[in-house]
Parts: sequence; structure tokens; C-alpha cells
Amino acid sequence: MSTVSGVGNLLVVDLGVGMSAALAAKLLADTGARVVRIEPSSGDPFYDVYPAYSTWRSKAQLAQESELQELLLRADVCIVGGESYPGLDRRFDGHELHAAHPHLIVLDLGGAHSMDGVAAPAVDILAQARTGLVYEQFTARPICLASRLPTYGATLVGLIGVWAALLQRRRSGRGELVKSSLEQGVGIFWSAFWIDAERPDTAFSTITPKDCRHLIFECADGGYVQFVMGIPSAVAKLYKVLGIDAVVDPNDRGVPRVGAPIDEYFGNLKLIGAHVIKFERSALLKALWNEGLAAEPVLQPGECWSDPQIEANALIETGRNGCRSVACPIDFAAAASLATQLDAPVAPPGPDEGTGLPLAGVRIIDLGNFVAGPYASRLLGDLGADVIKVQPPSGASTISGYRTVYSSNCNKRGLCINIKSDEGLKILRGLCRTADVVHHNFRVGVAERIGVAPHQLRKVNPNLVTLETSAYGKVGPKSLLAGFDMVMQAWCGHEARAGGIGNPPLWVRSPLVDYAAGAIGAIAILMGLYRREVNGHGVEATVSLLASSLFLQSELIWSPDAGFKGAGSIDKDLTGFHPAESLYRTRNGWIALALRGSAMAFRFTSLLQLHGFSASTADWGDVERSRIGEALRSWDCAELVQALRAHEVWVEPCVQDGWASLTERRNGALGRQFKELLDPHYGRVSGIVGTLVEFGDTATGDRHLRSAPAQGQHTRELLRELGYTPENISKLAASGVVAGADLNNLAAC
Repeated sequence: MSTVSGVGNLLVVDLGVGMSAALAAKLLADTGARVVRIEPSSGDPFYDVYPAYSTWRSKAQLAQESELQELLLRADVCIVGGESYPGLDRRFDGHELHAAHPHLIVLDLGGAHSMDGVAAPAVDILAQARTGLVYEQFTARPICLASRLPTYGATLVGLIGVWAALLQRRRSGRGELVKSSLEQGVGIFWSAFWIDAERPDTAFSTITPKDCRHLIFECADGGYVQFVMGIPSAVAKLYKVLGIDAVVDPNDRGVPRVGAPIDEYFGNLKLIGAHVIKFERSALLKALWNEGLAAEPVLQPGECWSDPQIEANALIETGRNGCRSVACPIDFAAAASLATQLDAPVAPPGPDEGTGLPLAGVRIIDLGNFVAGPYASRLLGDLGADVIKVQPPSGASTISGYRTVYSSNCNKRGLCINIKSDEGLKILRGLCRTADVVHHNFRVGVAERIGVAPHQLRKVNPNLVTLETSAYGKVGPKSLLAGFDMVMQAWCGHEARAGGIGNPPLWVRSPLVDYAAGAIGAIAILMGLYRREVNGHGVEATVSLLASSLFLQSELIWSPDAGFKGAGSIDKDLTGFHPAESLYRTRNGWIALALRGSAMAFRFTSLLQLHGFSASTADWGDVERSRIGEALRSWDCAELVQALRAHEVWVEPCVQDGWASLTERRNGALGRQFKELLDPHYGRVSGIVGTLVEFGDTATGDRHLRSAPAQGQHTRELLRELGYTPENISKLAASGVVAGADLNNLAAC
């Protein structure tokens, strides 16, 4: 991993605690910033919570609290807040720090705000319960998600805010208070599932339903495989490999059928499974790959770390003590400046600079498809960037979950051109002359073939920041393969963890790897823009689904003496990692319990008259989990929550309908972000998550929020901005070079 020149001059003061703060500081250090950490005077308890915590903190320089004021005078970024632990009070207030040091970017990480305005504990399982995330996999019961999505999401939201604020400070000279929370972290990964439309069509309705099994099957040797049927004739190819004698429509793409029974949503799983079980896993995977089908084995966390593909892309790093851990998911290369005789890039018209949004005036050309690519620019469009979505005449392709694609393309203008034609490529290159950023998620090698690789676009605009999002990385034996969220969840160990101890693997219903890649891509773009502001040269950034999937298991570490630690599976009942932080059933509902520290555990066991428990929750196991479950099953849920809170025990009721709860509770960090917009085709679209980053005390307001563009919705508008006349546009449309709904009345040009 190469750092970005110009970032190394940044000084970060880390006063935060817990996982989200530690990961934010680590990613800043990984990308070249100097991080100075001041530990709590009473010690940081999270060294005993996360085996990887020392590794996350290893790249920071330690300082004493007596040095703080002098450091803050020179610092660019200060991290405060983070994860909650009893007795570990917030030592620093974000508002006060920013008021005292107006030049600082202060990243304030927290949990959420409850209905009475009291800060809720920043604990991942409590955020899962509070937002309804626990009820998003199955209808009848909640589960604890093994991937700590609220925590990872809060880290990513916070870093997007930090880099956007640093860019804005380059122009304004003023710092900013950036606020991120576990609730906002949920918004990164789960927003599309709460979207609804006034006039939905079949495509809009294709979202993976709850209770749905994905294409995960057991083989003859007991191993599991995950595959995806997302290319033309994929079903026929799969049946050929498996020896299934059935007539298949050659146009069948394996797309889920709306209204199909749950057990047939992704195809005839019973039939497919009966044939997969006849194959040894390695032989089946080889046959599937030979047919061009995306497939991977379902592995335990860490099993893939020694694979040549991961080694080729340096996605695992080794520390001085021999411990191995997940490396930075972003790779950078400075783009060499071209000859000065090239014309300087034309300043983009962009949105009005008076909007006050940090990315006003920045233009991004989005060549992406599906989710991982487009989501990066969507997150930056939320912050004011002028994002132009370049669409092919054939329309965007998607396997399933169109609402996920739709939400990833809000806040963009749509331009439909055939970039495989000479005239279409000429239009695109003209557009790139006006741009600051170009990004795509084509397969490795495709961009070069069609003429839009970074080195080709720099001949048009030497100072472009480019982002390439690949599946497996740009080099290595798997680099040319198609990759999807599902196979990355399988290969990197997410499905094994999510399924629970002793259970079959489970695909998490959200495309969490796609979303993580998009958010990491947004951070990479912002870092590239910042570097260009400092040094005046473009930057080439790359991210991948594989690197993003590994990042979502940053808890995992390998040491020579203990092997793998830190990313265990959920228990067999899918309620949690440990009895002290778990979901429990009551008489009429479920709660999430987070007992941290011996004093809180003692108050809990005393209230419920649970005798004989060890004073240390580290000693608790299945027996204690069973006894707690029996004790809570007779309680009324609301009365139990009230009693536990009265005894200062951290608890949340498990919300069954996250959308309804969050929209009613508008003072919640995520609830404030839900918006409604008007779409020309779908009518009123509700449940759109707006700008997740908060600056100061208020959100951005999202006055600029717009619906995802229809095919070529802004083609004429954008061509006119590039100087094309009505006659030019008419000829281009007639020849099929451009298309779009706004070309119907060319006389109005």
C-alpha cells in the first residue's frame, strides 16, 4: 500500500476509545497521517475487549495529557468519543474542542440519542437492536449480526466527513465539527431496504426478502460453496455443470422472481442442492469457474489469508512482533504530470458555490454499475458534488435488489452515451476535461480496451483524480474474474460467522461488501482531491471488493503463539458472541443486553437473583447464558427494560420495524436522515437516507437531494453545457450515439 503524498503533513490527535475510534485513527495512519495518541489516565479497557486493539493502535505515537494543548495548536484532526464503557467518561467534548480551536477538524464518534435526548451507550449490539437491524434477516425472530455493521459504518461515515471537512478548510480556512454515530453507521449498510415508492414497478420491487436462503450449498466433503447466477444463460451453465436434465430458457439470467416462494426466490434450491451434494467442493468450484460462473468456497475467517490473490495485492500486513492483520483497503499511485503544453482542465460549472456544502464545485464522472462503484459517488453527491452518471444505451444491468441500485444513484445527473463508439468516447473525453474525478468498477482490463483507463484520461485532463473499483484487485490470479458481494462474504468468512456455531453458513441480506467498497471508495476520492489541493497533481486510487470484505473483519488477527483470534462466530441460536452481550427473549418481545464491567454485571445478577455467577463475565459460558434466558423469559419486555435501566444496566428493546421506529423518532441520529423525494416515474419515494455525515449541530438539510436519474434524463442538458448545438445533438441521437428522455423535444434545445 502506497501513501498519498501531501497527506503525511497532517497531524491527528487521537483521544478516542473503542473500535470505531481506533479504526478511524488506524486508517488515517495507514494513509500517511501522523497520529499522536493520548490514552485515558485510568487506562483503556478495550485492549482487553478486542485482540486486535493493540495492532490498531500500534501506528500511533504515544503522548502525555500534559502535551495536549500544545498538540491541539498544531493538529489538523482530533478524534474524540468512540465506544462506551462504564466508568470511562467522555474526557473531551467535541463542541468545546472545536470552539477553542476553530482550525481543527474534530471527529466526534458516539452512539445515538434516545427519545428523551439522553445519549445512548455506544455499543454495537444495542445499536443493532435500537435501529431494528436485528429483525432485518428473519421475520419471526431477531438475530445478532456477526459483522459489527454499526461500528464499521460509523468509522466510514466519520472518515468521509473528516476528509470533506479538510477539503473545505483548504478553501475557507475554518475547521469543522464532524459527528458520526453507530446509528448513522447502520445507514451506510441498510438504507435501501426501507425505501418505498408510490408507483413501484417490477424492477423496483426486486429486493431480497427476509427469510430467504441464498445460493449456498453443502458438498459431498462437508464443505460449502456460494455461487451467483448473474450472467446470461447462467442457469443453463449451472445445470450443465451439475448434470441437471432440465429445459432452461436461454435468456434466463438467474434473476430472482418477484412473488416467488421464499425457498424458490433464487431458483429451485432443493433441486440444485440435491446435485451439489454429489460433488467434492474443489472439483465443483473448478467446473463452475471453467463456465465463467462467480463462485467461492465458504471459508472460516482467516482461511483465505494465504491465498496468492491476497498476497499479490498485499491485503494482509505483518507487524514487528510477527502478528498478521488486515492492511489498508485503499491503494494510491501519484499520477505523473504530463507536458505543460497540454491545455489546463476547464473549470467545471458545478453546483452553486453558495450552497455551503463542502464539495460544491467538484465534478465527478461516474462510469460505475451495480452498487460498489456508484455508491462512492452517491455519498459525495450528498456533500454537494456534481455527479454525472454515464449510462449505456442498453440500460443499467442488475441481478436483483433494484432499490439498492436506485438509492446508490440518487443525487446524480444522467447522461446516456455509447462510449464504445468514436463519437461517444469523444463526448466522454470532453466531459472529463471539465471534471475533477472519474471512477468506474469495470472488470480489470475493460477500461483500457474502451479508452477510459486513468493513463488514457490523463492525456485529456492531467490533474484528474481517478478511482478504480475491482472485484479481486488489479493483479493476481483471480484479478480477471467477476466478483460479487455474495462470493466475497463467503470467501472471507462472513457467512461462516453469521451462520452461528454448528449451523450452515448464512448470507447477510444486505450487500455489505458492496456498500463498504463504495464508502471506502468515497474516502479514497476525497483523499485524492485533498492531495491534489496540496501538491497540484492527480492521484490514481484503487479499492476492491476483496479488500473491503477483509476490512469488515479488522477484528481478526493472527499471532505466532495463538493463531487466529478476534472474529469468532455467533452462538448457535444467533443471539450474540457472549452471554454478557446478547439478545434474550422476554414474555412478549426481545431485548439486547450489554453487561460491561463487573459492577454492571453484579447489579444485573442481583436484580434477577442469579446466584453463583463469576464476578468476571469473561468466565461466563453456555450455562450462564441458559440461566439468564430462563430468568428473563417470564418478564414483560417494557417492565424489564425499565427495571434494568433503573439499575444502570445497558439494555435496548429489539425494534421489529426499524423504518417505522426511526421515522417516528426524528431526533435519532439516523431517523433525522430519512427523506422523501419526487421521482418522475415512481412518484413519491420515501425512506431515502440522505446525508449521513453531520457537521456541527445540524445535518446538511439535503435541500439538494434528487431522485436517481432515468435513462439519459439529463443528456440534452449536459451536451448543451459541453457546447453542442441542437443540430449536433439531433444527429447524435439519430445515429444512436446518445439517448435519453429529454431528447424527445429537440426543438426545445
